Amino acid sequence: MAGYRVQVEVAGHAKEYFPGGQDRFDVELDEPATVSEILAHLGVPSELVMAVFSAGERRDKDYVAPTGATITLLTPPSGG
Repeated sequence: MAGYRVQVEVAGHAKEYFPGGQDRFDVELDEPATVSEILAHLGVPSELVMAVFSAGERRDKDYVAPTGATITLLTPPSGG
């Protein structure tokens, strides 16, 4: 059973790169992880994430959210 769990929300068109193409899902790991480590665990290229937010504040990709927190990932807008 995982000891670390965060909810991930994805905003932007790149949600297709995340599990099941969903824009909200839970990530469960054995121990706390940085946002970069969570992205690597999911197989998502870090460069797809333009900004990270948690608890109403902008965060770096080296941020470790507390268990149970929500992390919002902003991906590039689509268009052209």
